[in-house]
Amino acid sequence: MIAPPPSDEVLLDIAAYVADHEKNEKGIYDPRVKANHAHWKLYSVEDGYYRKMSRRQWIERYVRIRDKDANIVPLILNTAQRRLLALVLKLERAGVPIRVIILKARQMGFSTLVQAMFYERVLRKSNMRALIVAHRKETSQLLLKMAGTMLREHKQDNGKEWNFKLDSKRQSKLRWTAPYHCELEVTSAEVAEPGHGDTCQMVHMSETSRWSDALTKIKGIMQVIPKRPGTMCFNESTANGDEGYFRDSFWEAWNQRHKTIRAANRTTIWVSLFFPWFHQYEYRWSLTTGYGMDLPQDMVDEVMSTLDEEEEWLLKQTYFVRKRGVVKVDVDQLIWRRLCIQDECKGDIGVFNEQYPARPEQAFIASGSPAYNAQRISNLMEAARNSEPLFRADIVIRRRVG
Repeated sequence: MIAPPPSDEVLLDIAAYVADHEKNEKGIYDPRVKANHAHWKLYSVEDGYYRKMSRRQWIERYVRIRDKDANIVPLILNTAQRRLLALVLKLERAGVPIRVIILKARQMGFSTLVQAMFYERVLRKSNMRALIVAHRKETSQLLLKMAGTMLREHKQDNGKEWNFKLDSKRQSKLRWTAPYHCELEVTSAEVAEPGHGDTCQMVHMSETSRWSDALTKIKGIMQVIPKRPGTMCFNESTANGDEGYFRDSFWEAWNQRHKTIRAANRTTIWVSLFFPWFHQYEYRWSLTTGYGMDLPQDMVDEVMSTLDEEEEWLLKQTYFVRKRGVVKVDVDQLIWRRLCIQDECKGDIGVFNEQYPARPEQAFIASGSPAYNAQRISNLMEAARNSEPLFRADIVIRRRVG
């Protein structure tokens, strides 16, 4: 059961405290500061309200976003977002720095979730600094607007706005005043030294596979976040060719995914996650082109009679759906895939696999400009992993005497 908000008496006590302690340089009291202290009182660990709500519960209850239909709605986490949140909790409980590198399909909501996690931490702890580095300046402004929407639409339990007092609300930064003393900065990889400055506890690097001079810039960014338990750093991107810092970092972590987090022989503190396109439940004909209609049987029959090797493999894959459990990829999703390849990708399967991969090898080998048929190579690699060798033999080296 979630605790009720503070009583009017508590709010009056907070107002009295603010009146005594929070005045500007001219000695004038700003009534908006009361909202900061009321929110701080409501969600502090010491007062018991924090313990009543997990991070996911807090986000789904208080974070609101602009959806794809331009409506302001609560952020209800999808399957992929919940999986990332579960990993963060696992790393927190293990007492290690949170370092996650994510290879994903497009539009799965990770930037939104990371923003929400940063926003939740800013409003539930003090003296926190978050840094978000987007690929381009235009994208950085979109991310800042997302943070602004979360701030503006954050409601009290009675539906009223909190009307927080901020020290700064500049073009690239939000900074909360007392009692938070927290800051959220958004910049882009187009600047020479993104994130250069004070120590951060939270960093989000977006679409790093497309950064110019990514290695130099990321090395600089990583200097501002200490390797301490509880600090958060996320590096998420789609693939962009079979080379580069993102590709190398992902494979180093991915190849050690079966080792425990504290394994002595790990060569990286980063943990990798891969999210194939079919984990995004809305990627299906009935929810996109079909506008909510049931899948016609003649379309099902057409697809099932013309399956290629990749589609046969896809139909064997399973994934988890909230409130439904483990399900298999179905024809509805295959039809969406075919139409996406035809329309959005102009018939180029390589472009589709770069933006909507089904497995990591496929993403990197398909992106860029490969000299050989990327889909065929990916299928052969998958078949080799799942097949017995043609023969086994011992190699004996004989040395000639004399």
